[in-house]
Formats: sequence, C-alpha cells, structure tokens
Amino acid sequence: MRKLSREGIGSRGRIMVHMVLTVAEESLIKVVRALPPEEARKVLTWASQLADLAQDRNIEWSDSWTDEDISEAVTASLKRFEERERNGS
Repeated sequence: MRKLSREGIGSRGRIMVHMVLTVAEESLIKVVRALPPEEARKVLTWASQLADLAQDRNIEWSDSWTDEDISEAVTASLKRFEERERNGS
C-alpha cells in the first residue's frame, strides 16, 4: 500500500489528508483516469449502482467460478428460459 498524499495544506490551499490505497485501488484509479470524461462518469455511475445494490453488505467476489457457482448460474438461466418459453416472450 502507498500513501496517496501527505497531511497538510496543498498548493491550492486545499487540506490534504493521509490516505492509503491498495494496489488494486491504485490500479482502478489509474484506469478510470485514463478514460474519456464521459466514460469515466459511466464507470462511476455503475460502481455507485453496484454499491447501492450491496446495501452495506460485504460482497465476496472472485475472478473465477466454482463448480457450485456454475451450477447455480446454469439452473437460474434454464429457469428463466423455461419461464420465457411458457409466457411466449
């Protein structure tokens, strides 16, 4: 983890606070800053929507799926497909 800034008054008279970011957080900030402004706003809006859905719950996530995850996804997909077929939509 690295410090984002030091405590004190910045060059523009703003109060700077000590903030520690993980490597993943730094990477996310770097990616968002590289986007055009409108696309960055879309990413921030999407992230806010995800946070709202979480409702202050701790969400565990991974880049890989377990066999149980795949089974649950297949079951849910088949259920939605069958419901659409029955409803004709």
